[in-house]
Amino acid sequence: MIEEYFKPLTLQIDSGLGSTADSFYYAAQTLENNQESKYGFGIGGGKLPLLYLYRHSIELYLKSVITLIYRVCPSQNNRL
Repeated sequence: MIEEYFKPLTLQIDSGLGSTADSFYYAAQTLENNQESKYGFGIGGGKLPLLYLYRHSIELYLKSVITLIYRVCPSQNNRL
């Protein structure tokens, strides 16, 4: 499983959507744990950057799952 992360994004089974989602998620966690953002200073002073990063990571995880489903289980139309 970890070998999948070392491949170029275009060669990953989900086209790199899961790796990109992980990056957005970890960026949100880092911004949330930043001491300056807790007191309203710095770039993460508001909650909108955090919400954007979390929302975008969820969106990319969902796209990754959809891509995996279509690649693992081809649709009935392709079998005809």
